[in-house]
Amino acid sequence: MICSLLILIRQDIFAEFGKLTILVDNVPGSELIGIPLNAPLSEYERVYMLPLLSIKMNKGTGIVTSVPSDSPDDYAAFIELKKPNKQQYYGLKPEWIEPFDLLPIIEIPGLGTCAAKTMCEKLGVQGPGDAERLAEAHDVVYTQGFYKGVMVTGKFVGKPVQEAKVLCKALLVSQGLAMTYLEPDKEVISRSDDECVVALVDQWYLVYGEPEWKAAVSKHVNETMDMYNPAVLSAFNDTIGWLSEWACSRSFGLGTRVPWDQQFLIESLSDSTVYMAYYTIAHLLQGGDITGQTVGPSGLSAAQCTDELFDFVFLDKPAPAGLSAEPLAAMKREFAYWYPMDLRVSGKDLINNHLTMSLYNHAAVWPDKPELWPLSMFTNGHVLVDGKKMSKSEGNFITLGDACERFSADATRFACADAGDGNDDANFAMETVDMAIKKLVKELDWMKSELDKGAETANGDPTAEFADKWFTNEMLRLARGCKESFERMQFRAALKFGFHEFQEARDKYRLLVAAPNPELIKQFVRWQAQLLAPICPHWSEAVWEMLGLPGCIVLARWPNLSQPHDPALEAHGNYVFGAVREMRSELDKKIMSAKGVKPPKPERARIYVARKAPEWKVLTVQVLLEHFDADSCTLLPSAMQALGKTDELKARGKHPSIFAATLRAELEGCGGDAVRARAAFDLAPPFNEVAVLLANERYILSALDVTHVQILHDESEDVPEPKALESASPLKPVIVWLAADGTLAFPAPAGGGGGGKPAGGGGGGGKPAPASGEAGGKPVPAPAGGGKGAAKGTAKVPAKDYVERHQLAEALHDAVNAAVLAQPEDALSFIADELRKRAAAQKGGK
Repeated sequence: MICSLLILIRQDIFAEFGKLTILVDNVPGSELIGIPLNAPLSEYERVYMLPLLSIKMNKGTGIVTSVPSDSPDDYAAFIELKKPNKQQYYGLKPEWIEPFDLLPIIEIPGLGTCAAKTMCEKLGVQGPGDAERLAEAHDVVYTQGFYKGVMVTGKFVGKPVQEAKVLCKALLVSQGLAMTYLEPDKEVISRSDDECVVALVDQWYLVYGEPEWKAAVSKHVNETMDMYNPAVLSAFNDTIGWLSEWACSRSFGLGTRVPWDQQFLIESLSDSTVYMAYYTIAHLLQGGDITGQTVGPSGLSAAQCTDELFDFVFLDKPAPAGLSAEPLAAMKREFAYWYPMDLRVSGKDLINNHLTMSLYNHAAVWPDKPELWPLSMFTNGHVLVDGKKMSKSEGNFITLGDACERFSADATRFACADAGDGNDDANFAMETVDMAIKKLVKELDWMKSELDKGAETANGDPTAEFADKWFTNEMLRLARGCKESFERMQFRAALKFGFHEFQEARDKYRLLVAAPNPELIKQFVRWQAQLLAPICPHWSEAVWEMLGLPGCIVLARWPNLSQPHDPALEAHGNYVFGAVREMRSELDKKIMSAKGVKPPKPERARIYVARKAPEWKVLTVQVLLEHFDADSCTLLPSAMQALGKTDELKARGKHPSIFAATLRAELEGCGGDAVRARAAFDLAPPFNEVAVLLANERYILSALDVTHVQILHDESEDVPEPKALESASPLKPVIVWLAADGTLAFPAPAGGGGGGKPAGGGGGGGKPAPASGEAGGKPVPAPAGGGKGAAKGTAKVPAKDYVERHQLAEALHDAVNAAVLAQPEDALSFIADELRKRAAAQKGGK
């Protein structure tokens, strides 16, 4: 209330500006209760002052007209005050409340003419203290009312609320029933810790919304500038859209005098928008003295730096008289060399003012030379420490100097780079900075150790040729990704490519070969130092010296990336590492799920590779393509039903539907990319899988921890587990684990042999049925359990054994999965049909 008075006396409402005359002081609010009042434009001639606990006392006068028909807070208070006990509590008379009813003012589609009552009843508002529900009701009623509401009473009946609001305000002011009053949206505290008020004073404005000026800036932002982030570009466009009249002057403080009105100063945001141009010549005028008290190399004093001098340097106007031509030419040359500004880095909160104003003012100063306007701007968020805002009370307040002293400059820079890209608040994580210290020290020790070894090679290693080529190719790919990330100001991504994945590639290479190529290791060390130099320059400089290379690394050229990257070689590596990872995962699962005595560790393995897809998969793809929506890159709901109606696929049981489910999941991961979606249907392997696996046999043996591995395919003469080969598909090999004597390490369920799960991400049609032959299992004993068909007098087997023997869990799982994929109306009937089909297929196979 006091703040509102301080604003009122500064807005030409009272006779004397800024003077507050107190007529009555310290009137308790309780004495105002029950005072009769006239509410402008109301149907009631007289209303009474009543209490409202939710009123904001720091907004306006703290007294508002109650509108219970369209304000949920007012409605809740109105209903509450109708209760006798509340009237008694506040000392209210019934005649102040009882005669009044809700007056329809606005009609809102779906909410009627008393929207507040409708929403409060709908949400079950319990009373004025139900803040959460009232806030929800308030948002709905006020938003819907403003955008969709229509007036149903008063002078503006039939008009939309958006129009009526403006007309009603003008009417009240013209009749002397209201006055225009301005105040901040929220509390504003100055740097001197004073509460700010809005004062109506003489003011100069910059009209940033002027159409021609605005169009030129908008064109430059959208056609020439690089904002590095679509969200930042959108924020600039939004600001250009609303930024209009901006008060560019003030009466006191620091700043430059307004040239045409010396009583005013140019406010700081308006005055600091083309200072980058001054940066280009500051060294000539000031000689490094930030105070400006020293005459720089140009020999020009501050008094000689007139408007004419700057007009000559920046605007190509005639040279000022009486000054030496040499320093003027030097300044002009420096400005022409360095301008335009290639990049401006700033906080995201300045998009709405300073940064956009900078663009406007460049366009105003150089209207015919857009080539001198800024070329790019990058903005960032604020900094958090371990996910929390820095605060001395939290004990997490740390300055840049403190961080460098505590962690070292490089570890601090590492954590800053890893803190996040874009406009989101960056998170400086203590865990990351600790990890950086350990990793950098450990890596430095490893590099020194490797470089001290000299030239050690592994003679006769058949894997080396592929591994060397793959590692060279990976270093090239990652170095390019790192470079592109730096160019896009994405430091976290640069760290990902240039350190984390670069280290991972080195580690994989060391697993591929018996002894790494020393020249490649030396290249890795050199490139690692160069890629990390922008983030960790001191660490990189230490590596540079360790390599004995001349000069400083900060002056060294970026690695030569002219050699083309080989996508096929990258795919070979991804295939090998992915397949082995899946095989190891399957082995761990088999060991963990083994029942009874823990099985011995497999000593041997057979890997089955499908050089081409089986006919049923080719047919499945053909059917699915007929039900593929190319626009959305998704399978139509009719796809699964079509599979079930294809006779050739029915004999394959569950496998086509499971394969189709895998393909559907792959399509969903394409994100609408048509090229990737079409590639998902391609069953032809893009390279010779057998050759790639054979080339990396040493790595496979080491990674799988076996002594022997046999790689078989569909043209192999001897195929011990035909079902395993059948389960394999291109790029998804199947592994069968063997004991030292060549028998199955994990005997399959009774009735078949040793198929495995497809490696490399599935797609092989689920767990294959056991095969006969060398890897076959023991004959299945006759059922001993009860139920229909059970022999009388025989003992029931344990429930778990019974479920496993008859594969009940698998049958139900497959039936439910099929239902989820097909999504029929009657799910239970569908599942029952699936189980009947499965039973018929089993009977037919016996």
